[in-house]
Parts: sequence; structure tokens; C-alpha cells
Amino acid sequence: MELTGKVCIVTGGASGLGKAFSQVLLKSGCKVCIADLNLQEGEKSTQELKKTFGEKNVLFVVCDVTNEKDLEKVFKETIKTFDHVDILVNNAGIGGENRWKEVVSVDLLGVIQGTLLALKFMGKDKGNSGGHVVNISSTAGLVPTPLGPVYCASKHGVVGYTRSMGSDVHYQRTGVKISAICPSFVDTPMVHQIVQFSAVPEEAAKFMKSIQLMEPTYVADALVKLLQDGKNGAILKVTKTEGFQYV
Repeated sequence: MELTGKVCIVTGGASGLGKAFSQVLLKSGCKVCIADLNLQEGEKSTQELKKTFGEKNVLFVVCDVTNEKDLEKVFKETIKTFDHVDILVNNAGIGGENRWKEVVSVDLLGVIQGTLLALKFMGKDKGNSGGHVVNISSTAGLVPTPLGPVYCASKHGVVGYTRSMGSDVHYQRTGVKISAICPSFVDTPMVHQIVQFSAVPEEAAKFMKSIQLMEPTYVADALVKLLQDGKNGAILKVTKTEGFQYV
């Protein structure tokens, strides 16, 4: 996919990995709607990005991805402002084994809901032009993660959902490609809260001393690669030691 001129929605786009995604898409010539629950952070990031990339290229909409009406409003506001939507990045995510229902709601159900709305507002069978949905999973979606079983289950769900939806059965009807990125540990606020989020805090504290963190911009480059490669149903694993690998 040629990115210049494309219209994108990034959930959880106000900070951390989501902000890096928003920046790299804008740098690639896209227009971006940042959808985020954090009003203060969202407005701050939006103003920063507007100064760099232009007032008319960035939009912010407050959104709780567990709320279908909120998500639908994001699509409608984006279309109202930019005329259409080409790309959805389902990035919003949380951790916390002690709030496991919220983790499943945000990390898995939010991704499913976002994808279904993307098919509604982007699908050729709905009179639109097609597009690409990128779901942000994790290497925890590929291997067992004893320190965060619920987080792991949610991210495995994202991978399974992506592979199932990213098939010709759906693409031939909708013209919407669906793929995913599975990053390992990224230097974001959520990673630095692994100990408090973990099911076994004392083991998580030991584990944190051994991991190598990637910069958000590194994973953002993987997003550009995935979109440009345009592989439907693809899972792109991103690690510091092995780089970008389709798995």
C-alpha cells in the first residue's frame, strides 16, 4: 500500500506505542485520527503533531474502545473530517492480571469491535473502497506467558482472530486486509508497570532485570513495513535481537 494521502485511525494513539504509530503515519504522508480515552494526553499530543505535520492532518476523538458507540463515533468523525478511512490500527491495550475482565475487554474485545466497525466503514461490500486493519498483539500472543496469563490469552486471541479474519474468504468480499504486529518488550509506561500488573510480582521483578527494551519508533517502522508489504492475514513479529519476521 502506498501510504501518501491515506486516512488512518490509531486507537490508544495519544502516548507510548500509539503515539509513535501516529507520528510515523503522519511522516509517511497520511492523515491521522488519534482515538484515546485520555483527554489531557490526547489534546497535548494532537497539538504537538499539528505543529509538526499541519493543522488539517491530525484529529483527536475521545474514545473508550470497550464502548461500541465511542468507536463508531471515531469512524464517523474521521469520515466527516477526512472524507473516508483507509487504515485502522487497533493499538489500545492495557495490562493487569488483577483486573482481568478489563484486560480482555480492551485487549481482545476492543480489537474485535474495532475490526468489525472497520469492515462496516471501509468494506467494499458496504460501498466503500477497502483498506487495511492492523491489530497490535504481542510476542505474548505467540508463546506462553506465565507472569501474565490473562494478557497472554487476550493477545493469543488477537493473533487467532487476525489469522482467521485475514483470509481470502473475507478479503474477496470486503477488500479489507487484516494483519497483526507482535512486538516484544517496548519502552512504554505499560512495560514499566509489569511488576504491579503481573500474576507473580516477585518473579516479574527478577524478569524485568533481564529484558531488552525496544524504542517505540522501531516498532513504528514495522507498521510501515507491514502496510507497504500489504500481506493479508500476516503476523509480523518484532524483536530487538531478530528484527522483523513474518511468522
